[in-house]
Amino acid sequence: MAKKMPEGRPFTTETAKECGHNGGKASGEAKRKKKLLKDCLNELLASEITDKHGVTKTGSEVAAVALWNKFMKTGDPRIFEVIRDTAGEKPVDKVEQVTEIKVDWEDENND
Repeated sequence: MAKKMPEGRPFTTETAKECGHNGGKASGEAKRKKKLLKDCLNELLASEITDKHGVTKTGSEVAAVALWNKFMKTGDPRIFEVIRDTAGEKPVDKVEQVTEIKVDWEDENND
């Protein structure tokens, strides 16, 4: 008996191909949107901004100051983690793995 798809159509080779095709199209669209967002953010971070006092800063500098001000106002430890990690001081996560392998070297034919 054929499996049923959510639309009630039987799950066949053709419907599997159709689902794979649609999934591939959706994946490509999601990748394009993510790349566009990344490019826009990089452009904003690199752009120069002049404040009301005539001081010119990059978007990265403005974002860093805003993040620091929010941390100083709220004391939120998550904001501190973002600042610390961005500054390159993220602690290394160490995982220790112990593996024990037992090998029986006795040969049954040499008894």
